[in-house]
Amino acid sequence: MTNAHVDDAVIAPDHDFSRNHGPALRASHALTDALGSPWAFGLTTAVAVVWLIIGFLMDFSRSWELTGTLGIPLVALYALFALQHTQNHNDRAVQLKLDELLRALDRADERLVAIEDVDESGLHDLRATYRSELLDNE
Repeated sequence: MTNAHVDDAVIAPDHDFSRNHGPALRASHALTDALGSPWAFGLTTAVAVVWLIIGFLMDFSRSWELTGTLGIPLVALYALFALQHTQNHNDRAVQLKLDELLRALDRADERLVAIEDVDESGLHDLRATYRSELLDNE
């Protein structure tokens, strides 16, 4: 059997895909799962209420305002990076699954296996080719 090349990495056919991944990937997936849960919504609501209560008790001071002005965007940016990392990972996995399905089909167009790497003009040309083939078959 040959090895499959994926993103410049060689994966042996007997590769154990269920193995543990690095700590960054595990943390990113855990954070994504946590951020999408109802508990995250409840916690966010509770933190906002507590922050408002503290603001009322502190007479809405400038330091109270700065914690929200600086803290909230930083937390949101961190969450955005974690979510984007997980989304990119999942997109690559889905793309590999689709590539495998295309390779398994006898009649599949081999040009579609790596279609995500084609620039816009290449996509436009391929679309025009398929449209003309469809019109020719009618």
